[in-house]
Amino acid sequence: QLPLSMHPMPSDTFRTPGYKSRCCARYKHFLDSDVLKVSHHGSKTSTSNEFLKFVTPEISLISAGIINSFGHPADEVLKRLNKFNSRIYRTDLEGGVLLRSNGTNIEIIKWKNL
Repeated sequence: QLPLSMHPMPSDTFRTPGYKSRCCARYKHFLDSDVLKVSHHGSKTSTSNEFLKFVTPEISLISAGIINSFGHPADEVLKRLNKFNSRIYRTDLEGGVLLRSNGTNIEIIKWKNL
């Protein structure tokens, strides 16, 4: 079977009831990650508890503009990430964030410090 990323999907596929649950359960062994780039700028519908249960990110990156009109990232998402003890880096507060890894360790480089 094709990996999830190779399945053609209409943009509203993840709104289908139960679809996210089935995908998370099916691909849970591939989801565990050290770093998560939080989707949709951290909007309130992104990064569910169920998804985080499988990803378990040590580090979460949120790309959002300063004082954006949508209020991203949402407080609910920040609380979810904190609940999973993920270190959160936000471009609206810290500017760009670069990650460098040797395959074992991850170095965080803040753009403002360059």
